[in-house]
Amino acid sequence: MKYTFRTSLFILILTFFLSGCQNKATEPQTDESLLDANMIVFKDVIEYSGNGITVNHQKVTITKGGSYFISGKSENGQLIVDAKDQEVQLLFDDLDLTCADSSPVYIVNAEKVTVTLNEATVNTLTDGNTYTSSDEPSATLFSKTDLIINGTGKLIVNANYNDAIQSKDTLLIESGEFIIHSVDDGIIGKDSLTIQTGTFDMTTMGDAFKTTNEDAALGNMTIQNGTYHIQTQGDGFQSMNQLRIVDGQFTMDTSSTAQDSSTKGIKAGTLLEIDNGDFTINSVDDCLHSNGDMEIKAGSFQLSSEDDAVHSDNTLTIQGGTITVLSSYEGLEANEIIINGGDISINSSDDGINAAGGNDQSDSNGRFGGDAFKGSNSKITMNAGTILINANRDGIDANGSIYINGGTIYVNGPEDQANNALDYDQECVISGGTLLALGQASMLQGASANSTQPSFLLALDTRYKANTEVVIKDSQGQTICSYTALKAFQSIVFSDSQLKQGETYTIELDGKSTAMNLTSMVTSSGNTVDPRGMGPNRGGW
Repeated sequence: MKYTFRTSLFILILTFFLSGCQNKATEPQTDESLLDANMIVFKDVIEYSGNGITVNHQKVTITKGGSYFISGKSENGQLIVDAKDQEVQLLFDDLDLTCADSSPVYIVNAEKVTVTLNEATVNTLTDGNTYTSSDEPSATLFSKTDLIINGTGKLIVNANYNDAIQSKDTLLIESGEFIIHSVDDGIIGKDSLTIQTGTFDMTTMGDAFKTTNEDAALGNMTIQNGTYHIQTQGDGFQSMNQLRIVDGQFTMDTSSTAQDSSTKGIKAGTLLEIDNGDFTINSVDDCLHSNGDMEIKAGSFQLSSEDDAVHSDNTLTIQGGTITVLSSYEGLEANEIIINGGDISINSSDDGINAAGGNDQSDSNGRFGGDAFKGSNSKITMNAGTILINANRDGIDANGSIYINGGTIYVNGPEDQANNALDYDQECVISGGTLLALGQASMLQGASANSTQPSFLLALDTRYKANTEVVIKDSQGQTICSYTALKAFQSIVFSDSQLKQGETYTIELDGKSTAMNLTSMVTSSGNTVDPRGMGPNRGGW
């Protein structure tokens, strides 16, 4: 029946104005347009006022552009927008809408639809576990056109059928507080997904956030800010193409028992770019992943993964930030790795840093780890930063080459004899920085002869325990390096800008001193011959 505007509507309009719910992405409303706004109240008998509204039992259809205040509660209601080539704004004001067999909010047609969550309101959308249509709609809040969500209120979405919020075009979230429980994906923008800010508490059995358009010019995701708490059995963020994160607070856990499911923290199809942010990720699969390139400019990262902490199929570039890999199969992995800065700490059950051509692949003995990489163009370049590696297999491993131009690098290699602190197929050229690599007595590799900064490789007669202090002094007794080993070791590779060819240095270990005379740019001492009788260790085994 028709609803007559009284004092309650005036208060509602005034409250809306004072809350500042409108913002730059939505056309500002004038006093006159708000006074002409429409109202829909869901209840046993739906009350409404304004133009472009049709009611059929508990189903309300909006057929004209304009602003609509929507409130009330229905145990089996539905709001449909079908306003061709017109812009519609839906102002949710303590709306509690349940639809047993379809989307509670179904946007069929419009030029653009804006959903505004009014200040201090709690709005709830719930669907059933079966829909009358198996095609569309397929989400609790489903839009076939561009969708904008803003305001300072709260939106709770209980998605029992499929996805929670989905736009078949672009989806822009400007603000709001979201609590989402979904039996499949959480928030989807097919052509693009942009989030300016907001608070998101997500529990999903599929991906939490995703884009799906495979067109190279579409399918991108941008996260500008916000706070994200994610528990998912799929990917946390999954962009079909590019994914850029400017800032934000991210806490996420991924888990799944399905062998074929992707359970990565943050995943991009072509490019993952992180400008800043605070990330705590515990993932079954990779924490950060790109099928193309990845660039980390800044941020704080606490990463735990059963697979790789950071993986890029092509190039991984780290400009800065604090990256702490608490646990991983491999810490950093890409075809080419470039480190220009940052504070990086890696704990890995396999290689700490691995450059290998190819892409991530599971093996037959387990879910992860079968990285069948090939390609002599793989390389690692370290220009600056502080890097600490604690690896159960190779510390730094390149199927091609390693180039150290700067930075401070500590490598605690494996305690077994089948791997070592440094492993490369072509060359390891040191021209700057500080490198201390502690490894085992076999599979030894040091710097290449064409290095321009002095270094030495020392094979020790004694195997030293973890927590042994390694002290390196110059001929004047001045300490150049002091470091406490994290693992047992029987070899040392050391390079520093303070080393000079022709000088003698002292290595002190557990009260024992060993003299090292740098007779050449790259000096070896001790039994550095491969135990299999193949001559000096030069890699590739």
